Amino acid sequence: MAPVKALKVQRGGGGTSNARPALILAVLAMASFLGQLDVWITNVGLPNIGQGLGSTSLSDLSWVLNGYAIVFAALLVPAGRLADRFGRKSGFLLGMGVFVAASLGAALAGDVWVLVFFRALQAVGAALLTPASLGLVLTGAPADKVERYVKIWFTAGSLSGVCGPIFGGLLVQISWRWLFLVNIPVGLLAIALAARLVANVKHEQDARVPDMLGGVLLIVMVGALALGVVKAPDWGWSDTRVITSLVVAVVGLLAFLLRSSRHQVPVVDLSLFRDRIFASANLAGMLQLASFAGLLLSTILWLQTHWHYSAIKPDAPVFPARSASRWLPLPVKPSSAGSGSRPVSSRRPAV
Repeated sequence: MAPVKALKVQRGGGGTSNARPALILAVLAMASFLGQLDVWITNVGLPNIGQGLGSTSLSDLSWVLNGYAIVFAALLVPAGRLADRFGRKSGFLLGMGVFVAASLGAALAGDVWVLVFFRALQAVGAALLTPASLGLVLTGAPADKVERYVKIWFTAGSLSGVCGPIFGGLLVQISWRWLFLVNIPVGLLAIALAARLVANVKHEQDARVPDMLGGVLLIVMVGALALGVVKAPDWGWSDTRVITSLVVAVVGLLAFLLRSSRHQVPVVDLSLFRDRIFASANLAGMLQLASFAGLLLSTILWLQTHWHYSAIKPDAPVFPARSASRWLPLPVKPSSAGSGSRPVSSRRPAV
């Protein structure tokens, strides 16, 4: 890892980042874990959520998962750039505040689509707090421990995929609403500690505003694709609504690619994919995560609906596969510029 350039720090509140870097790392890693945990924690709770809200349609309930995942993924890069421009600490605190408030709204929801709305709002907060927390780790870590701190931060996020269904299975024994209520005390604690301990790093005022329209196009594209694929078994593949959804997805993809190729600060820098290692690592990671998510959800639903397992019991059969999926490296062929072969692990992002 390249050395991180020292940044000027504006002291604020009552704490300093240099006095307790390990505690600050714990807070920021906990926040990363919490934001990514909500991608996975609701998998085992879908049947309970459906019963509690009077909805038996799996295609409708799937948006409790889809709404979070789509918005979180689409806004992650733009939100990180906004945090760099306007302040990482402010971005972290705002993101965590939105996440906590949306968690309360989700817990109190009395309708599936109200829940989906608050899940999407949760994702907005998570997309802001996650890159902001990584930026704060980079600027708050001692110079000789930056790489170690970043590894710990990434590991905390990776653990969410392993722990999510376990925590979810335990919490739904009380009520499905605890899948979201559990975020509130943890989030408030993170806000209090971060406000007290994390230093105010001067933001990059010369940084350009990211392509927010590109983020919207990405949400529309992926959302339309998910709508068409999810609803096709109910509506029929030849139904006008399904065809329209797929057409919107294709048009959205083309518009997103065109926008990204022309914007100065795109959501996705398309030039990065000219690097074969980068492109192959991202393709491998995408295929691995897609298969992992599909395996996890389908197995859990099968065990609960057909074998009548409780919400906590399905975790035992899928735990080995889930652990292997999150922790085993994926081998990627190096480019001709490199020498030897090295694995690209799913634990670390390609960007």
